[in-house]
Amino acid sequence: MNKAEISGELIRLDFSHETHGKRFFAGEIKTLRMSGCADIIPIVVPEEHINRKKHVRVTGRIRTRITKNGRRKVYVYLFVDHMEECKEVYENSVELSGRIAKPTVYRITPFGIDITEVLLEIERTYGKKDYIPCICWGEDAKNAEELWTGTEICVKGRFQSRDYTKDGKIETTHEVSVKKIEVIENG
Repeated sequence: MNKAEISGELIRLDFSHETHGKRFFAGEIKTLRMSGCADIIPIVVPEEHINRKKHVRVTGRIRTRITKNGRRKVYVYLFVDHMEECKEVYENSVELSGRIAKPTVYRITPFGIDITEVLLEIERTYGKKDYIPCICWGEDAKNAEELWTGTEICVKGRFQSRDYTKDGKIETTHEVSVKKIEVIENG
């Protein structure tokens, strides 16, 4: 399973590329957390689904691709299946199921919060796979730390953007902030 629903302000939408005679546009949606912090979510939309209203609701699947602009980096985005105008409401929900792709990474933040990073492998059609970074918090982080590579899990949460500093430069990453994690089967 790989589904997401996000609503917010359409910030940008520009032509990106054409494949097999089909045109795609890339852009961003700004959605707000309950805390008031903003997440800037990258989207890719097939031309036939475009709606250029100020506030939109999109549904689709989180996808990844590798970019090689000088260095290898994973680009995480929402591939849009449906886009419609909506009221000025901010929603952000994600539900994913897949297998843990590599050993989990547990740490405690400088503020004393437990965090576990999980890389979730989700199969697509034609033998392709997406590798989606997920962050578990608190008790879920402690439970996720114990999971093995290959374990099948389901997560529910939100798609978020986060800034960090690397080599003196501010970088942005996108990941799923997990609110609930459930083991489907042990691998």
